[in-house]
Amino acid sequence: MTDFPTKSQEYPASIARKMLDNLSMYFLTLPVESLARDISRDIGRHRGFIERALPVLCALNTMKFAGAGSFEDEIDLFDVYFDNGFFKKVPQKKRKRNRPKAHAAIDTSPFVRLGVAVPLTSKAAASLSIDILAELKNALSLSTELAGDIKASLLPNVEESAKDVAPEVSLTEDVESPTDQPNTYQMVQPMESALYFDNADEFGAWQILISTEAYKKLLEFRRANKEIFKIIFKQIKQLSKGHFSDDNNKQLNGPGAGIPIYYAKMTSGLRLVYQIDCVPGQDGKVGPNINIEHGTETGVLTVRNTRIWDALGNHLARKGEEYRKSLEKYVTFSQAFLHSLIANQDVQHVFILTPEEKKIVECTTSCYVLGRSGTGKTTTMLFKILDIQRAWEMSDMPKPRQIFVTKSRVLATKVEEYFTKLLGSLALAGYTLQELARMKAKSVQEGLVDLDDLPESQKNIPMKYSELEDQHFPLFVTFDRLVKMIAADILSKDVRGLFFNINNAEAHDSLVTYDVFANQYWPHFSQNLTKNLNPWLVFSEFMGVVKGSGHALNCPEGVLDRPHYLCLPHRSNPNFASQRKILYDIFEHYTKIKRQRRHHDAADRTHAILKVLQGREFPGQQVDYLYVDEAQDNLLIDALLLRQLCRNPDGLFWTGDTAQTISAGSSFRFDDLKAFLYNEQRNISANSAGACLHQPTTFQLATNYRSHAGIVNCSNSVIELITKFWPRTIDKLQLEKGVVDGLKPVFFTGWDKDTVLYEQFLFGASGSRIEFGAQQCILVRDDAARQKLRDQVGEIGLIMTLNESKGLEFNDVLLYNFFEDSVVDQLRWRIVLGVVDSQGHTKFNRDKARYAGLCSELKFLYVGITRARRNVWIVDKSDKSDPMRTFWTSRNQVQNCTPGTNVPHLAVSSTAEEWASSGHSLFSHKSYSQAIHCFKRAKLRREVKVCEAYRLREVARSSVGVASLSDQKKAFNVAADAFTDCGATETGNQKLQYYRNSADCYVRAGDDLKAAEAYFNAQEFEQATKRYRKARRFDKTVHVLDDHGVNIFEEMAKLFSNEKRRQ
Repeated sequence: MTDFPTKSQEYPASIARKMLDNLSMYFLTLPVESLARDISRDIGRHRGFIERALPVLCALNTMKFAGAGSFEDEIDLFDVYFDNGFFKKVPQKKRKRNRPKAHAAIDTSPFVRLGVAVPLTSKAAASLSIDILAELKNALSLSTELAGDIKASLLPNVEESAKDVAPEVSLTEDVESPTDQPNTYQMVQPMESALYFDNADEFGAWQILISTEAYKKLLEFRRANKEIFKIIFKQIKQLSKGHFSDDNNKQLNGPGAGIPIYYAKMTSGLRLVYQIDCVPGQDGKVGPNINIEHGTETGVLTVRNTRIWDALGNHLARKGEEYRKSLEKYVTFSQAFLHSLIANQDVQHVFILTPEEKKIVECTTSCYVLGRSGTGKTTTMLFKILDIQRAWEMSDMPKPRQIFVTKSRVLATKVEEYFTKLLGSLALAGYTLQELARMKAKSVQEGLVDLDDLPESQKNIPMKYSELEDQHFPLFVTFDRLVKMIAADILSKDVRGLFFNINNAEAHDSLVTYDVFANQYWPHFSQNLTKNLNPWLVFSEFMGVVKGSGHALNCPEGVLDRPHYLCLPHRSNPNFASQRKILYDIFEHYTKIKRQRRHHDAADRTHAILKVLQGREFPGQQVDYLYVDEAQDNLLIDALLLRQLCRNPDGLFWTGDTAQTISAGSSFRFDDLKAFLYNEQRNISANSAGACLHQPTTFQLATNYRSHAGIVNCSNSVIELITKFWPRTIDKLQLEKGVVDGLKPVFFTGWDKDTVLYEQFLFGASGSRIEFGAQQCILVRDDAARQKLRDQVGEIGLIMTLNESKGLEFNDVLLYNFFEDSVVDQLRWRIVLGVVDSQGHTKFNRDKARYAGLCSELKFLYVGITRARRNVWIVDKSDKSDPMRTFWTSRNQVQNCTPGTNVPHLAVSSTAEEWASSGHSLFSHKSYSQAIHCFKRAKLRREVKVCEAYRLREVARSSVGVASLSDQKKAFNVAADAFTDCGATETGNQKLQYYRNSADCYVRAGDDLKAAEAYFNAQEFEQATKRYRKARRFDKTVHVLDDHGVNIFEEMAKLFSNEKRRQ
């Protein structure tokens, strides 16, 4: 080892290089199933680094630098920028002074693959060369140790191997042996170093962490005042080297104010606010770092009031160890971070994970991650996808196929966008300075188009699952879209047409959702059966238990028959325990009507696919890692289908929160999911030689990063009630905590129910209406409650139903008449007082079925409270609110606001830009009426017009099965005309989509001629010919065929031509 090369020029021809190549290649030829997992992983890592290091060392040998100047001296990047698409030169005097050095064109790809930045100076190049050679030397040293470990693994002790009787093993032990290895193929695993970043080049040993708010402020200075930005940059660089002085290390808060907060003076009125801390690094060793704080509002502040900093220091001190663990929104000032500032790119950066989040990301088994709303479940999932993607980029292994699945199309789209931005920020580290100078931040104007309406050709993924290629991964997709792709592979066209809308606008209403069930089915059931029953709970029982449970899979038709349903244990299935005969009578009526109407529900679709998969292999290549977010929104049988998608038993990642199960049709807990998948994995292991049954790891996230402690404590009490009375309906988790303190929810009480001044007090007199802002929302029970409030107070702000609000978040939430509009009466609400006086539990145990509806009410209440970041206001005139108000008051978890007391200021104004942003967000959630309100406030007429067209289509769709056929056609005709008007004033893809929507609506309205014209304008020539033919306009048909025949199937064109000749 003493002769190991010390210069990059010596390594390529050295003996050490040949030894490393030969040893690493030899290790790769050994059978993976014969090696321990950690040994196999080390082999892959060493070989990958050895292969990637050589091209970098060779590139370093050829790089030339004019001098050893610093980063700032080589090129004044802050004076080189694009102006309206043209490269703008700096003044000649300045260019002479700066004298940028010319660099030869360098292939940056070897540096990117190795995960290092391209050096900008000879000093940086020499340092990088030393680091790589040291790592290679270490790899050679470890190879000798690795050889010993491999020998021990392949040639075990003779005494042990001579034993004829295997030792007894407990079923609960996790034993790993050669026959138990989970994979016979190499697998990219999470890496501890993949998401770890050092300081930027030429920075010192003190790690610099930048808060999210400070990053935004740095971007502002980068764009507005480059001179000040350079001053800030140099000051941060000095701090990274530990160069503290009287000017840059002054304490803001007093000596007894908890954790010290410092500032560095930069200009006459500008200060850089920071604190000094010690946190564990990647290797577990504690090292110093500097946190660039955001203070109260911004990252770079003018000092005005030191009491603010005293309060902040005391707050941080109270948090103690918990604070030191919660660096979740801090980003390392890495080379990628610096380059994003240089390139003026507003990207997302990988932030520092908490220890709990880090364990989840680096977990090498399957896992379940449970946590309440706002605890970062989706974030850990996304970072694990990124971690494995980065690990693959640093290796020479096949690309891992990762797929993210959720029921929400909005969530899938947002996660994919966030992932793309993270990858973009990481790629910046490998760019040269010249490339960065020529980069221009791209601003893509988001169009108002419902992504669910887009044709298959525009969704960038194939129609069939088997046609997916490596380039499509990681794949972010909705469960519905994924199921449709699998069905395209295995179901016949006729069967597929029953479950999916295949080029047929009239097939949209064949799926029985809860709204369809409540509006089109429930009124047709006998009132003797439905009396005192909640349709929401009944539909959930049908979907979640009778058709979607694990028990249902054991029945011949995939549905629990009457005897099995009646015999379900009361403890595990408490809902309708004493009413199951009535429930099954209703279910039989439901099934009969559904069959007559040729409808289907979500369970029918999944059962049809599972039935076909029983007799064949899964179509296409299975994925290596499967991530299911908000798993509680799926049926249990959906989990079985998803499980078959993944070939890696250690590659499953499930997240969710059963406290948010307010979607009708879902009724399982994670404990049920664990047991269900465990049994399924045992079946797979029993049929697969060499498969290992590893127990998945369960994690809980209990820190809420969305809402403060005042809101979290209140929502915790709701969870406590659900857990106490209905423990089988929710997963029991550790108590949730807020990161910061905050105001308790305000409960308005004491006003006379019949007093007209009540609404005037809250929302202003008719002549002086107050207006809520874009980040404030009034939550009501349903559409009827919303319309009633609108009639009373007018257009004062966003008014949404609780169902619409799921997945959204606002600064302030006003929960209006939640209890008054509850279907549960006051006597049943009083059961919550049993927690206060310890008497109600006896009444509950005597008649549990009577209180079943209260469980879902509490889940709705939980969702409403947890939509807020800052303030929750509860307004209710009903006596039914008294029990919960008394319960909260006894725990000091709400502030009661009565007539004569100080009333909090409710309304907050918003800018036009904020209204527009909220409008786009609400449009993506299909909340078209609320989006219209936002766009009106932003004075965006075009957007209002488009949202109105989508709203009219929703109205038309909701009329199906409820209104008369003529009224349905009128509604669709109105929506079609609205989309036609939108298309006439648009261009590009949006124009085509609006005409396509218009055509679909005309089809539903029965106007084939207008539908044909709209399809023609949408360039859907095949559909246009069909509708012209149906309208008996054969002249138009031939015209389309003559001009656009190449775009239509040949046999269809022949059919239309023959029919025209017969006329």
